[in-house]
Amino acid sequence: GVKEEEPYSMVSLGGGPGFDYVGAALAASFSSYTSSSITPTIKATILDYEEGWGDLVTAMANSTSQILHNNNNNQHSNQQTKTTTTTTPNENENNPPLQCTWGGKCDITKSIHDESNTAVLALVDTARLWTCQYCVAENANSLRDSDFVFWRELFRRAPAGCLFVLSEVHPRVWPEFYRSIEGMMEDCGSSGYNMAVGFNKNGRQMLLRKSSRLMDGGEDGEDGEKVVGSGVLISDKDRRLVEKFDELGRYHERKIQSGWQRQAPKGRGGDD
Repeated sequence: GVKEEEPYSMVSLGGGPGFDYVGAALAASFSSYTSSSITPTIKATILDYEEGWGDLVTAMANSTSQILHNNNNNQHSNQQTKTTTTTTPNENENNPPLQCTWGGKCDITKSIHDESNTAVLALVDTARLWTCQYCVAENANSLRDSDFVFWRELFRRAPAGCLFVLSEVHPRVWPEFYRSIEGMMEDCGSSGYNMAVGFNKNGRQMLLRKSSRLMDGGEDGEDGEKVVGSGVLISDKDRRLVEKFDELGRYHERKIQSGWQRQAPKGRGGDD
């Protein structure tokens, strides 16, 4: 289990204005009322390519605290790093302390060692959850051109036990992303780590978990996952989903090549 004094560190990539933090705060608060165990401090850092989200992240953190009836907020600002932290103290002995920090800029199309990803590099060794919502598809060409360097380096550097949750409108973006993970694990060789890959029911979320092979009890993982290639754990069900998503992608490409274009939305209440 998690020690009481050890915060649960999460990073939201492309996360302005902070909705991922709100979800985590709600889940942690609900868990604190339904479980007898101590819920750790949630320490969220919001990063985004657009640095103008900073003030809105602070406002979202304050609003979340108020909605959860934690009114004794302690807010401080670090002018040197241009970060603002809102901490929600423990009003009752079960309610988890919540922290939300605007961490600054990130760019998922560049190396984590690039100047634009200074904040990412500072968090990579301690963060236990990384979320990225609706940023993969809009950067698909740049990610492909960079050979997914950001994700390959992030996955390689992250500690065992780290979770990654990525969301997209359509699952056709996942097969190429999955193949980049296979390539990364092959490059790592006998590193002693596995990467478990799964998808939610409608395929709009890709879930990843890095683990040591000792954690997994050998070559196979949990819930019927099997090692595919070098250290990639995926169930038969999820592997079939990858194949399905691949076909959806090919179908979409055929539509584009045949001249299909997305129709502009009509104005409400008329045939504009």
